[in-house]
Amino acid sequence: MVVTRLLMPVLLVLSFSVFAANPFKKSVDFEFPDNINWVLKKDAVVKTGRVMDGSDALFFHLSISDKQLKLRFSKNDPTGTVINSRSLSSLVIDDVLVDGQRLPLFQWCLNNQQLESSKFKQDTPVNKDACINRDGDFIINLNEQSAQLLIKAQTLEFVTEPFRRTEILNFGMKGYGPLAMKLKKPVAAPVVKVVPKAVPKQVVEKICYVKAPAQYKAIKPAGYPCSDKAKKAGAEAIINKLVLSEKKKAEIEAEEAKQKQESKIDLAAEARAEAEFEKRQAAIWIKRCQKHWSKGVSPCYCKKYAENAPQGVKDTCPAK
Repeated sequence: MVVTRLLMPVLLVLSFSVFAANPFKKSVDFEFPDNINWVLKKDAVVKTGRVMDGSDALFFHLSISDKQLKLRFSKNDPTGTVINSRSLSSLVIDDVLVDGQRLPLFQWCLNNQQLESSKFKQDTPVNKDACINRDGDFIINLNEQSAQLLIKAQTLEFVTEPFRRTEILNFGMKGYGPLAMKLKKPVAAPVVKVVPKAVPKQVVEKICYVKAPAQYKAIKPAGYPCSDKAKKAGAEAIINKLVLSEKKKAEIEAEEAKQKQESKIDLAAEARAEAEFEKRQAAIWIKRCQKHWSKGVSPCYCKKYAENAPQGVKDTCPAK
């Protein structure tokens, strides 16, 4: 007897994300575990998760600085640079949980939003802009308490409703704390003025010097009392050691220059590949935008390609 399986589980192994979904539940769980690395950028620590939605890639860019937490919902935008690329018009944030407990600052935002609701809906103003939900971005302007909770956290979970269906985003926080500490500016130590003790005058003996060969101009001469043969030998030993060190340094620099020259070829190939990717992306988006341009309007996600729009097209992206 041949049993035909109508349902087969599919394991999606992605380069930097895991998608766990149960079709029998009302919600969909997205897991971005600890094996997805955090990346330290100029002013924030970033972790990006990706899941496939048919032929499209959905990205979740989590960026945390010492002052702000931002979760960007993106579509076919691995860098997270396009605002509202997923075209979300009714994003709802149900909860923000640190190790299973609601983040106190998010509760404050719910209590101080200008809408009576147990959820944080898109474009709802909050007192002092402590929380923002706009254009596919969810932002929390952190206080010190919340920043410390994130540094110590094991998991950070967002309960969201992008399209009236609950999506739970679970980020593993391992590795975030040490990188976050690097963002904090060091506090300068107080300068203590030391008053030198008076030194009795001594008879100054004549000093002689041992010099390095002329090509080693960076090596300063080593001095010794002219009458002390033992110290003269010590000065010569010091100069010889420094000369040897300079020779080794020159050899290392020559090898690094060689490797750098070889790497330029690889960087040029990467640059061409990146340019080709951007060209393909532009072609895709311009084709999508032309549907709107033909109607005389241009939505937000077409702003980047506005130079390709016909004259007279109206930009419908709301001013910030």
